[in-house]
Amino acid sequence: MSWIFGPTKTTKSQLPPTTALQQQRLKQIESLRTFHNITEVQRDVEYRVTFNVGNSTVFLNITLPPQFPNERPIVKVAPPLRHPWVNDQMVVMGCPGINGFYMHSNLGRAITEVVKEFSDHPPQFLPPLTSQPQFPTSSSGYQPLPQYSLIPGFQMGYPPQSTAPSSTSSLSSLNSPISQYSPLSVTSAGAMPHLSGNSQVQCTMYIHLSGGDNGV
Repeated sequence: MSWIFGPTKTTKSQLPPTTALQQQRLKQIESLRTFHNITEVQRDVEYRVTFNVGNSTVFLNITLPPQFPNERPIVKVAPPLRHPWVNDQMVVMGCPGINGFYMHSNLGRAITEVVKEFSDHPPQFLPPLTSQPQFPTSSSGYQPLPQYSLIPGFQMGYPPQSTAPSSTSSLSSLNSPISQYSPLSVTSAGAMPHLSGNSQVQCTMYIHLSGGDNGV
């Protein structure tokens, strides 16, 4: 008939009994609330204490392991800073109250030690890391050459080579009559930029026809 009179109240005897470890855990959390204005990140697991050092704001993230307070808490610092009590992973390692923490220690007082140490000996705050690495420019000054496309049917010219005859060449080849050369006509069908589309370029080349071993 509980649906007529409403749900029955849960008596204290019906609640699951808390263990001694859980009672000590809650007691330590209450001591943290007493000494500091904290923010609960995750209930019974993670808390954050905020305080100022000069013009900078420091955050202490306090993580309680499963066997806390039999296990000591883990305290991390943000933003990145340099201090004798803090290692490279920004974990507080030099506080005596945290290093010697046990069941009957006081978590609130241990965190107070860290806050007082930072106030008496301010840490050195590190600059934020850049999101993208900066690579040095090449000292050689090399720049890639632009790519050019050739006009169809047109070949780029090369610088003329020296026409001076070598000492080993035969002078008879220079005095050969033009009749020994056979004309070869080459017509390029490619359109030049300054000619119309139907224009053609015609050039005549002379090929020397050797009649035997005449020194050529």
